[in-house]
Amino acid sequence: MNLNGERDPESRMEARSIIVFDGYCNLCSWSVNFILKRDKKARFVFTSNQSEAGKRLFSQHNISTPESVLLVEEDKCYSNTSAVFRILGHLGFPWNISLVFLLIPPALRDFVYRFISARRYRWWGRRSTCRVATKEEMEKFLP
Repeated sequence: MNLNGERDPESRMEARSIIVFDGYCNLCSWSVNFILKRDKKARFVFTSNQSEAGKRLFSQHNISTPESVLLVEEDKCYSNTSAVFRILGHLGFPWNISLVFLLIPPALRDFVYRFISARRYRWWGRRSTCRVATKEEMEKFLP
């Protein structure tokens, strides 16, 4: 805890599952809002891949494709569709039904993911600034 009674970023990284997202992507920002509304167990913390924490996580897990979403849980890192479906699985019913898609071979799932990812700015737009946490969300975001 810091002097303001808030947990410091390092303890937040250890305490929960971390989602690294593209802070400029409208689809990604919408996804963060979607997860925040449904994360009843306060499992997730977020950081953009443009942030220092995001860059450090990409580097630690040897991931060089910033168009991927990352989910870091207990020193394991998931990307692309593996991350998406695991995140949905933690949100409870009906979202956890999507875990069945993990039975599809990753090469096929990730082909679809990469197809959408390559077009996300064109289809959903790009923000001129990175998504910033609101005052109420600060505890859920890493710097």
